[in-house]
Amino acid sequence: MTRIAFLLLNYNVAKETIKLAKSLASLIDENDRIIIIDNKSTDDSVEFMQPIARALHFDLILSPKNGGYASGNNLGISRAKKLGAEYVFIMNPDIKLNGPLIEPIYNFMISHKSCAIASPSLANSKGTKKYGKRISFGKIHFEDEILVRGFRPQEVQTVDGACYIVRMSAINKVGKLPELYFLNFEETEWCLMFQRAKFKIFSLPMLQVFHEEGSAIRKTSGMQVYFLRRNLVLFNSRMGSKGDLLKLILKLIPFSVCQSIKHLSLDPIHAYVDGITGKNRFDG
Repeated sequence: MTRIAFLLLNYNVAKETIKLAKSLASLIDENDRIIIIDNKSTDDSVEFMQPIARALHFDLILSPKNGGYASGNNLGISRAKKLGAEYVFIMNPDIKLNGPLIEPIYNFMISHKSCAIASPSLANSKGTKKYGKRISFGKIHFEDEILVRGFRPQEVQTVDGACYIVRMSAINKVGKLPELYFLNFEETEWCLMFQRAKFKIFSLPMLQVFHEEGSAIRKTSGMQVYFLRRNLVLFNSRMGSKGDLLKLILKLIPFSVCQSIKHLSLDPIHAYVDGITGKNRFDG
């Protein structure tokens, strides 16, 4: 029986991924596993990671395609299920561990049976911290960062997708990460799905990791912006009401025109339309 399966999704950042895996290896329990998923990297990531994974007994999964954040992590979740894992711990390769994390978050999950997801606070070089978010449907600016005072666990609506632990029994009830988004909003919808199934989401301010966003995303020009636009519409169509979606579209019509004029490009309009049709410009 595996206690925690740590999932590290790699795309062209093998050195960062292996560095994090080695850091974890020095901290984990003998019943934990480290699973690295390569999301069809276009560089020499696989060749770099394979001998290290064999030597250090990391599981290495080679995805046949780059299907995005959810698709890659779902491969890891499937492997974790086969190993009988009680929890999966999803971490971006650019996470840096800088204090107690694994045992405190595991003990929190043990003592809070209704919790599906728990996340440490995410600190960055600007000196700010992320704890969780509050979501509003039908709005262009749809999320507000949660402000936390003190160090007590706080129930939140959603957490960032960079570093969080998930209860496997909750996944068995709700399902794995939704794969239609490719990038951005997957963990947001997942959190709402867990809550609608009567589970809770917690931010744990007393625990902290360091996270500089977007090391892998920056390698693909325009990808982050495209999916933020596209998936805003897709998210509202899947999780909001018809009225929420209509309100959003009515706001996006003049907003997208202004963006297109500003950038001298039809890309903003095309991205929002793709959110309605479900098309993915980066698919294939």
